[in-house]
Amino acid sequence: METQITAIYKTTHGIKLVTIFGYATNGVPGLEVHGGGKLGKNIKEKIVYMTRIRKLKIPLKRFVLCVDVNELSSQNVQELKWLEFPFLLLYWYLAGLVPIRKLD
Repeated sequence: METQITAIYKTTHGIKLVTIFGYATNGVPGLEVHGGGKLGKNIKEKIVYMTRIRKLKIPLKRFVLCVDVNELSSQNVQELKWLEFPFLLLYWYLAGLVPIRKLD
């Protein structure tokens, strides 16, 4: 399963758009977040925490979430924090927890 969404984040120069995409395979189970530098590790930990405290059952699959770094005009972590919710939404969608047919 694969999908992509367009997320927005607020910068000092206004609102910017960025594409976040992801896929799930039957490989080694786990979650990978690519493209945000240090932000990727923080997002992964927050996603795992939010999922565990809600006791949601995630299928044993490999989930890969990516942000197109060519579209990022900022490396400021404070500005990129706006991408946390789109990453969470994409992960839960790929895991089958969000009853949406298509994110686009």
